[in-house]
Amino acid sequence: SEDSKHRVYTGHQLRAFTGIKFENKEASLSQCDQVQDNDFIRYNETPMRWRDVKLSHPYSKWNFAGVASDQVASLRVNSRQGVTAFHYILLLDRSGSMSGANWDNLMIATKALIKGRIESGADDRITIIPFDDHVVHTDIFTNQKMNDINTNNIRFTGGGTEFGQPLQVVINVLSQLRNNNITPHLRTIILFISDGGAGYPKQQLDVLAPQVGQDIAEFWTVTIGGQNNMHKQINDRMQGTLKLAIDPTTLKAVFAEIIADRNCR
Repeated sequence: SEDSKHRVYTGHQLRAFTGIKFENKEASLSQCDQVQDNDFIRYNETPMRWRDVKLSHPYSKWNFAGVASDQVASLRVNSRQGVTAFHYILLLDRSGSMSGANWDNLMIATKALIKGRIESGADDRITIIPFDDHVVHTDIFTNQKMNDINTNNIRFTGGGTEFGQPLQVVINVLSQLRNNNITPHLRTIILFISDGGAGYPKQQLDVLAPQVGQDIAEFWTVTIGGQNNMHKQINDRMQGTLKLAIDPTTLKAVFAEIIADRNCR
């Protein structure tokens, strides 16, 4: 019955929960009221959201109603030392078809990705390459700290669509990073986001594809709208993961999914 359930109140600590740890494998000392449903923790060495842990045995029999919503702290369980840092490279399509809701939601998603990685505690770097049918080099944010990025400074331009130039910038950035002794050398996660089609960038992909699994840790293609055969070809060549955002309002959720597993390491 509800009365016989173990009742959890503000101040109850997670260290009483066998198997629940922070990302650095230390036993958790957080209080129940400090953990939010969407926060990731490790439960018996498996990354899980807190809401799913509460539904699992034996905690499904516990009563968490004693934790008042206005007492929930803003602590992020993932904000721990030891989360692996990456260099994120975002290729953001700003062609004419991306105007309006597409661009607005892409900026919301980009801001959320940056915020999520900052809150993870990882010492990431980021490069942002906006593109249409060409790349304006003064609009590129190259190898910057996440905290230094203001998404309001990412301009929308309109225009056509061309994939070779932004991918060439990726090649150049990776080359510069290999010879950079100032900032730490991090493995790269590339996000290629577009709603349009263009020619197949064979020359650039022939250079980048062999780097997958080495300097390039992951490649993600996010297609806004319906299926796009050219995006699939690019993604296949890069041994990447293809995500569809049929509705641009789902971009934030797609980006959250991309960083979720990273935030649990």
